[in-house]
Amino acid sequence: MECTDDLGQTPLLLAAQNGHDAVIDILLDKGANIEYTDKSGRTPLLLAAQNGHDAIVNILLDKGANIECTDEYGRTPLLLAAQNGHEAIFNTLLGKEPILTQNGHEVVVNTLLDKGANIECADKSSQTPLLLAAQNGHETVVNTLLQKYANIECADGSGQTPLLLAVRNKHSPLSLQLLGKGANPNSKDSVGLTPMFWASTHGQASVIRLLLKKGANLQPTDCIGWRPMSIAAKKGHTDVVKLLLERGAITEATDKFGQTALLLAIRHGHGEIVEQFLDHNKKSAPKEPERPPEPKPSDTLSRPTKSSGNMLNACVLELDVILDEAYKQLRKEDEKLIEAYENDLLDQLEQIEPGTDRDMRLRKLVEQRIHSIQNSQLEFTVGRKEIVVRDQARRVIHTMLGFKNFITTAEL
Repeated sequence: MECTDDLGQTPLLLAAQNGHDAVIDILLDKGANIEYTDKSGRTPLLLAAQNGHDAIVNILLDKGANIECTDEYGRTPLLLAAQNGHEAIFNTLLGKEPILTQNGHEVVVNTLLDKGANIECADKSSQTPLLLAAQNGHETVVNTLLQKYANIECADGSGQTPLLLAVRNKHSPLSLQLLGKGANPNSKDSVGLTPMFWASTHGQASVIRLLLKKGANLQPTDCIGWRPMSIAAKKGHTDVVKLLLERGAITEATDKFGQTALLLAIRHGHGEIVEQFLDHNKKSAPKEPERPPEPKPSDTLSRPTKSSGNMLNACVLELDVILDEAYKQLRKEDEKLIEAYENDLLDQLEQIEPGTDRDMRLRKLVEQRIHSIQNSQLEFTVGRKEIVVRDQARRVIHTMLGFKNFITTAEL
């Protein structure tokens, strides 16, 4: 009578789970244990309530089954009936125990609240009905609970409020609803993440606008120094980056690894965001005194002639053209790194003495630069710092090859 399978289920448990009410009657008449639990702590009543077998629920209740039993997760028969939308069973069990509202069954929730259920009851993870409804995006249930004065700032064991859960799970309409009801826009979970972080992660520009309107901190930082701008740049959310730039977010801030938002955008190949940052920096940079116009580099490499004077200077001029093009593709953010890279190449050129092997040495120098790009395919190395170029690397290599070919055909 009490033999069990690998899950610890007896014949009575299996009959309750699968809705065999005639078998239930026979087993109970033969003395089967009505409160026997399987390895998950489930009784026959819990299984019947969970699976919507209302006839079996009534039989078990008539036989004295414990209506307050719980499984290993702390769920009662009433909770399981409500979570799965079994309204007939729910109404049978109603009044005996509070309920959580995870699956958005508005009729069940309203019935429960009208009966005076505890609106702030919580499971073993400290999740209240409002938290579960917010996590799953059930706007109607959330509104009902708030009308019954549920605590809009309640938090689970991880410090997550209804607003945090709604934004984190990409329920934008519900997030806007909670903000409209007065939810704290700067609430933090146990690791310091705010709604701004999650909205930036998921590209929820409309939520960010309302968060900022409600007083959200534009630039909170997490444990590694990331800000909403960092996350939006990394994820490629151009509309969020645009919004944050318009609101005055700092672009030069670095995380614990020295990465700025611009570097993160470059590293992850988001060219449009790189353009946004460069345009923004150009507009916000202080104006420099006007200088005499410099000669405009030609679109194609020009060959030096004997009348150009110093052949080495001509080569340096051509190399400047190449470097200018390379810099445009690399979108470097650090002028010091640009200067260091340029000086490195020019210093090596100046060390080359005029002679028959100069063209070979120049070609070798360029080949080394090409080789360093091809080896990594994604980055230049300058000193101890790596400048990621991703898709732009091909154009830089092409330009370098053009210079190599020019050296081969030039009159040296």
